[in-house]
Amino acid sequence: MNKKGFTLIEIIVSLFLLSIFVTLLAAIINLTATISKSMLDFTDYEYALMHKNMMDYYEESDSVNVKNNKIYFSNKEEDWDHEIVFTSKKIYKKTRNKGNYSARGYSLLLENITSYEINSDNNFSEITIVDRGGKKRTLRLRLKDEEKEKKELEEKKKKEKEENEKKKLEEENKDTEEKQEISDANEKEINSESMNAG
Repeated sequence: MNKKGFTLIEIIVSLFLLSIFVTLLAAIINLTATISKSMLDFTDYEYALMHKNMMDYYEESDSVNVKNNKIYFSNKEEDWDHEIVFTSKKIYKKTRNKGNYSARGYSLLLENITSYEINSDNNFSEITIVDRGGKKRTLRLRLKDEEKEKKELEEKKKKEKEENEKKKLEEENKDTEEKQEISDANEKEINSESMNAG
């Protein structure tokens, strides 16, 4: 007899192997999609980069202020200003460099944000940003004005100096009074000895 087909067992074994292969392929595709999605989510990296830039501006500046949902970093000595602008979708920086007529620069710091909130008190500003992934991130900055801080420090040093001089003067007066008392006691003793001798 002429055998031109497959037996039932051969077909069942090949279908079983094919089903295992398809199942593994589906699992591999699902795992690849999950890994690539997590790898393509740059929100952590983008926020970290924005945070680093803000900290660099903070360290280089001698004045940090918050007005109208904008953060102003300035350096009087090097004559530049950075204005951090918050909009509903992005955060960017405007820069004025040295000289009155210099061009302004524009740099994107973070985009695709869903919301932001800036809360300030006398000394600190807290910036809360919700990114496109829904993560809530908070950045705290201490507001500073080095000229004001220098004046306050000078006043504090001046006050301490005045207090030290006052204490020194009081100690000198006390020493003078003690010396006077000792001198008076010695005089009385000498007078009493001379009266007793005479």
